[in-house]
Amino acid sequence: AGKYKIATGDAVCNNCVAGQYSAAIGATSNVCQGCPSNSNGPEASNEQTDCTCNTGYSGTDGGVCLQCVAGKYKANIGSAGTAASCTSSAVMYGRAMGGPYTVTAYVHTSIPGLFIFYTY
Repeated sequence: AGKYKIATGDAVCNNCVAGQYSAAIGATSNVCQGCPSNSNGPEASNEQTDCTCNTGYSGTDGGVCLQCVAGKYKANIGSAGTAASCTSSAVMYGRAMGGPYTVTAYVHTSIPGLFIFYTY
């Protein structure tokens, strides 16, 4: 499973490429099937549940993957544990004083490393 062999004899088996899977055993043609939309699986995947939702999408492994709604995000692949669902984008506030200006920084965890600075 996860492989197929077209030629007879001692020819090497071919793996299903990343993003495809096959549960067939002893396949003599390329019977690999694509993962569901918005998901991916490793090379030589042997079952549909090897396909996991991409970041920004939630759903069960091997199932339908829906995009996170506005204001939510999912930074991990898959459906296990905290990777299963989209999370509200937390906003943290920080304030730095210096010189004649007060600077307020907004850090959006849905966009790691993004800082928006306002001076007033």
